[in-house]
Amino acid sequence: MHTPEEAIDELDFVTKQLGSKVGMFGSALPRKVPSVEGGDKDTGRLAVWYEVFGIDSIYDYDPVWQKCREVGIAPTFHSSGSNQALRNSPTNFTYNHIGHFADAGHAAAKGIFLGGVTRRFPELRFAFLEGGVGWGAQLFGDLMEHWERRNAKALENMRPDKLDRKLLLELVEKYGYQEHAAALKERDGWPDPEMHLTGGVAEVLPNHHITKPVFIGEIKGNGQFDVVWKTPGLVAGDAWSKELPDSRDLIGDWVGKKCGNYNTKTNKCGGQGS
Repeated sequence: MHTPEEAIDELDFVTKQLGSKVGMFGSALPRKVPSVEGGDKDTGRLAVWYEVFGIDSIYDYDPVWQKCREVGIAPTFHSSGSNQALRNSPTNFTYNHIGHFADAGHAAAKGIFLGGVTRRFPELRFAFLEGGVGWGAQLFGDLMEHWERRNAKALENMRPDKLDRKLLLELVEKYGYQEHAAALKERDGWPDPEMHLTGGVAEVLPNHHITKPVFIGEIKGNGQFDVVWKTPGLVAGDAWSKELPDSRDLIGDWVGKKCGNYNTKTNKCGGQGS
């Protein structure tokens, strides 16, 4: 599924002309990183990012899901996860092969859910082939756990002003290292004064990213981390890179535009392909 238009044309063809009742989709589609030059085989294979259709796409795939609903097709995914990321052993097929279908299905399902596709198209049923069910159960549990710990109400528990600094220091003195206790005492019990934690500091932007500081650090021999440079203030997170030709005209604006990949040149939701 290289583009929404291609997928829609194919869905029309196989259902209206061939009479197909099912459709198999590819997932984890590799797309070349535009900023990486080189035509050799390794560069072409490794300098890629993986399209999962639900989030971070350069296209809006909602018209595809709408077409699936229209023609009565349940999107069914079946793709290889071998020879990607951590499955790149040049010597051992079995190392690359075990679990690779599950990995590809996991990536697609997670992207589709977190991208809101299942919310916008609740009547669609998605299928993932040849990967077993263990990854699905794990994903279901992980999504619930993340919601329990990271919803807006739960995040209030992470407010820095709720930290019991006296208790923290007592525990470090009892169970930790002397240098850690000394550092805490110097900082009045705060773990790290250089860090902007949660608790009202960050702002959620219309593109669903947050403001945050940027740090460059150096890891010392004892495992501690020294900040060698930091931004003077908070940096606004951007949904799209202005340095890449495929995304420099895109913005995410879920408040005004109701779109995560709005093309500022074409003034359409759907990114590059619109």
